[in-house]
Amino acid sequence: MKMRILSCLSRLCLLALLAVMPVSCAMLQQVVKKPTVQVQKVAFHSLNMREGQLDSHLQISNPNAFALPVRELTYQLKLNGHALVEGKLKFDKQIPARGTLYLALPLRFQYQQVINGLDSILQQHQINFQLTGEVNLDLVHIPFSKSGQFKLAL
Repeated sequence: MKMRILSCLSRLCLLALLAVMPVSCAMLQQVVKKPTVQVQKVAFHSLNMREGQLDSHLQISNPNAFALPVRELTYQLKLNGHALVEGKLKFDKQIPARGTLYLALPLRFQYQQVINGLDSILQQHQINFQLTGEVNLDLVHIPFSKSGQFKLAL
């Protein structure tokens, strides 16, 4: 008899916990202030005969009174509308409470990948870029975007 009562009580507790869980997750997302991500710069780092590298620097600011983990970052770089580089980086970093984390994002590409957009680059004498992505902080995913252009002296 006691076992039956304990079994019923444990099931009721489990059901109550499952019922409250979605509400508590929603409340948690309202309590956690959304961090911001800014792309500080995108610049050529190096060029050689086969490949090039652009460096992008991200600033992630945490307005909360507690640290937040950075687990993953996905990104895509387009040059003149053509997808050039995309990828995913894994991290085990923390954004300090009410602090800022700076991340360097190296974007390597092969010149073979640039050939698709070469006509538009030569006609416009500039390279238009668009860097987009998302930072995964476990509780929230924060998108980021930066567009700009590099003028070419041809």
